[in-house]
Amino acid sequence: MIAPPILTASRLGLIVTPDMLPGGDGININGPSLIGMPDWAPGRQGAYYLYFADHGGSYIRLAYADSIEGPWRIHPGGVLSLAQCPFIKGHIASPDVHVDQGNRRFVMYFHGPAKGGEGQTTFAATSGDGLHFNPLSEPLGPSYARFFRHDQWWYGLLGTGAITVFRSRTGISDFERGAVVLSGMKHLPTPRHLALQKSGRWLRVFYTRRGDAPERILHGTIDLAEDWRGWTVKGETELLRPQTDFEGAGLPVCPSRDGPAEGAENALRDPAIFEERGRTWLLYAVAGESGIALAEITSKDVPGKAARMPATTLHRGARRLFWRLRKAAPRLPSAMTFRKRIFIAGCARSGTTLSRRLMACFDDIYVHRDEAPYQALLELDRPEVNLVVKRTYESHKDIEHLPGSVGLIYCVRHPFDVLTSSHPETVNERRFHVTTERWEAEYDGLTRLRKAQPERAVFYLRYEELIAEPDIVQGRIARSFGLSPVTLYSRDADNPIRPTSLRKWERNEEFQTYLHGLPAAFLARVESFCHEFGYEMPAYTLKAGTAL
Repeated sequence: MIAPPILTASRLGLIVTPDMLPGGDGININGPSLIGMPDWAPGRQGAYYLYFADHGGSYIRLAYADSIEGPWRIHPGGVLSLAQCPFIKGHIASPDVHVDQGNRRFVMYFHGPAKGGEGQTTFAATSGDGLHFNPLSEPLGPSYARFFRHDQWWYGLLGTGAITVFRSRTGISDFERGAVVLSGMKHLPTPRHLALQKSGRWLRVFYTRRGDAPERILHGTIDLAEDWRGWTVKGETELLRPQTDFEGAGLPVCPSRDGPAEGAENALRDPAIFEERGRTWLLYAVAGESGIALAEITSKDVPGKAARMPATTLHRGARRLFWRLRKAAPRLPSAMTFRKRIFIAGCARSGTTLSRRLMACFDDIYVHRDEAPYQALLELDRPEVNLVVKRTYESHKDIEHLPGSVGLIYCVRHPFDVLTSSHPETVNERRFHVTTERWEAEYDGLTRLRKAQPERAVFYLRYEELIAEPDIVQGRIARSFGLSPVTLYSRDADNPIRPTSLRKWERNEEFQTYLHGLPAAFLARVESFCHEFGYEMPAYTLKAGTAL
């Protein structure tokens, strides 16, 4: 396995202090959430908006600045008040704000005690400018929430004491509850507040614990390549503890307690993460809940296999030697006769070549250079344990006979992207590489395979996910086939991933005209494929023969 990097934090000082707020509004300061302001936002006050709260406050605060390090100015009156939320009472706190670029809006998650008696509950609010929010009354889950986007889902880690994962397609409704990912034990420190940072296959989880002396910022990771219902935070590494006067380092050290901080304490709370241009910033509440400070996080990769390499090298070397001896003396039994054989199939322009290159990033693997039928895979005699072959142009004709002992990666892509892609080999023969006949023949082959082998395990590799999250896909393949990565695909110098290759047909009138003119019967099959593999089918293509 590839180890997460080592993190360090460099303090940059206070950015929000009690004297910046009017009257008694600065007595308690916590819950930071920082965003960069998009150019399309009307009435921008600054390049950055920092939302925060009072543990028992009546409104969500806002500071703005043109530099992350400040100076920061307070926006009078805040952005969302308790009075605007008739479904909660007592206080409103814990903003977690996200920029929804696709819908040109801002989404804020916040909590307050529900009037129905359910206790502190998380809700959402939306805004067109980041200054005026419209609260939504649907309860989403427990209080103290942080959210992130992954694989076309919105995931949230919610709760305190026991942190539970939830997910939703929309991010503002219909959340599905998952497992507890981080919990404490009786009589031991328990999680209080957390922050999230998605980094390749890892979700970094920064958190503090009530009961620690002093309360400080720790971090662990969740492996996003695993099934979300089995996610758990692994690791418990200290990142930051009070060491300066503004953090409360000069105050007595004692275990922190539930509820709001009572005055200044020797404690750090409420971590938040902000990323920009390859840099990572940590915001956190200082001296209990007496202000907000800023630090920069840097990472250093761990030499993942350094400790294991000698044994691995010896093992591989011995196997290669035995293999050479067997080649010299054919009567000897094969060295380690078991081989893991994996066949890559799927329609042309669906990512089969990218997948073959990805497979070369695993350990102890031979990836056949040329396209070949699966029969060639069965005949390969190599010293490596893992053998991979990519299909030929005609492999769909007999794919239903693929032996059950051979693993199968089947690449899929939105049919409209496949049907409007060109290829150097055929660009002088036809406008698009994949004809409708070829696409149907590939789909027919897959259908025959599933009918002939209904119990076969197939790893369906979506081209779109490979482009967007190559390291996540690599992790899933590793788990499915028992492979060990030696390098992340995203760091491979030969990685040819190009996000611009996605959904060109949505922006090209020629492509749309071609797609709209396809036969209705063929489009019906495309619609069936899209439904099966989770792709959207534009409504205008369902009525073939009408003018666009």
